[in-house]
Amino acid sequence: DLNGIVIESNQRGADMFGYSMDEFVGMSAEALIAPSEIANRRQRRKALMVEEIVPIYERMALHKDGTLFPVEVNSSLGYDVEGKPAYTFSILRDISERKQAEESLRKSEETAREFQEKLTTLLEVNLELSRVESLDELYRRAIELGVERLGFDRLGLFRFDDSETKTMVGTYGIN
Repeated sequence: DLNGIVIESNQRGADMFGYSMDEFVGMSAEALIAPSEIANRRQRRKALMVEEIVPIYERMALHKDGTLFPVEVNSSLGYDVEGKPAYTFSILRDISERKQAEESLRKSEETAREFQEKLTTLLEVNLELSRVESLDELYRRAIELGVERLGFDRLGLFRFDDSETKTMVGTYGIN
């Protein structure tokens, strides 16, 4: 109704919030949303009452068990036979899965961006190492750049001779 009381719903609406139909009908809309959303709900209700168009929006709904879940809301006014506002009509859609997919995509994009940055840094390190003039300098710079540019906190290189026994002849590294 115009005061935000659920006067009618389909079963899916009651199920979405975890209530039976008998419990759901008669509830205040404010009991079905996160407390932090109440002021915003009141602003949108005022806009509807002066017959402004309220675009579809998202809000956090409150399940019977106390958990919050995201919903998409489409609200409009319903009119009586004289053309006067008689009730608000709202369609809510649980968008939890969409939000989870968006978060997964965001994390995947962040991982890809970080990977690309590391590849770029690795290329820069490789180019710098290609300019060194001796093996000792190569080993030393590889360790330094591994720490400075690639972010390794431990790094070591082990040198072996070319014989069949592969005897270690030197190490370079940090602890």
